[in-house]
Amino acid sequence: MVKILASVGATLTATTAAGFATTFPREMADLIDPTADLCQDFYQYACGSVIGAKNTDIVKALIATKKPKVAEFYNACMDVATTTPRGSPPHSRLSGHLHRHSIEAILGIAAKLSSKGVDVIVQPYVMADQGDVTTNALYAFQADLPLDQSFFEDAAKWATIEASYREHISSLLTLAGQSATDAKAVEDVIITFQKKFANVLLTKVELMEAEVTKYNPLTYADAAKKYPLTVGLQLQAHGFNVCKGCSADKVVLYDLEFFDRAQVLLKANPLATLKTLVEFILLHVNSPQLSADFVMANRKLFEKKIKGVITQPSRERLDNWTRANGLMKLSQLEAMTTFYDYFLAKANYQPVDKTLWGMIPQTVTAYERYTPRENKMRRRTLELS
Repeated sequence: MVKILASVGATLTATTAAGFATTFPREMADLIDPTADLCQDFYQYACGSVIGAKNTDIVKALIATKKPKVAEFYNACMDVATTTPRGSPPHSRLSGHLHRHSIEAILGIAAKLSSKGVDVIVQPYVMADQGDVTTNALYAFQADLPLDQSFFEDAAKWATIEASYREHISSLLTLAGQSATDAKAVEDVIITFQKKFANVLLTKVELMEAEVTKYNPLTYADAAKKYPLTVGLQLQAHGFNVCKGCSADKVVLYDLEFFDRAQVLLKANPLATLKTLVEFILLHVNSPQLSADFVMANRKLFEKKIKGVITQPSRERLDNWTRANGLMKLSQLEAMTTFYDYFLAKANYQPVDKTLWGMIPQTVTAYERYTPRENKMRRRTLELS
């Protein structure tokens, strides 16, 4: 029997080699690894290591062209050794534009920052249009505060965090080049504005209700005319034409009262306040990615004070312990589409065959959850053993 099997194996190998030599065009055959068992590792058989190597070469060639956005994105991915000595120059380049002399100009800078993940007053977002879920639409939401809204509205909660939050503000501004005196002086300016902004924002419950019950699509021109300092500047900052009759495209707003209140708040504050606010939010959002001093200032408030974390974790993305621990956890995963009937068989209390399922695929489908915001169906496909 052994001899027969060996003979069959040799025949299959020869047949595969012959097919490999004669069936495929030479340019394809050069990419195939004939020594790999295609039943065990089809990727290795079909591509060998060529695709990985070629992909790397293609990416390197693309980066070498220094095309806009691609090169900027790549160059922004710096390691700790590169980031730490640089301090805050990335912030300095952006904050240099804050020396403008009108509220519209400063809020225009704030609107442009949203494309870099820094949302000051309004947050733009693209998702499925509630009016027609087959298409995506541009939405405008209220921006988040650095702290949970309740801290600014509840005096008792504010008392627990005020000193640490003031230190956070002055630390970031000092690291960015302001004197300790100047940084200390603007603590009240920033906090006063943010407390007022907290009263402008919808609460979490109000926001959830608005997403379900309110749908206000406006043309770019109408939105810019009605809310020039919030939605209008956002649209212009992202290159949309807001002139009347120039575009039929729409931006969707949920609760118009928030935008009404935000307009009033922005008009009521002096230029200096808005400049200070934008600079602080810029520093706050980017602090986890700047030098070690900025990271420590951020962690001191959000990790140590709020979350109670004692030891700062390494900034290494994946150390050896994490990698080993991750592999151990992955080894415990079982592919599942639903739940098997019982952990133990009732008859003898022995582990059951986990390939026997208690639900048919149609039942699983009934448990899928549709997410309107992302226009996706979600289901659980993995479960820890």
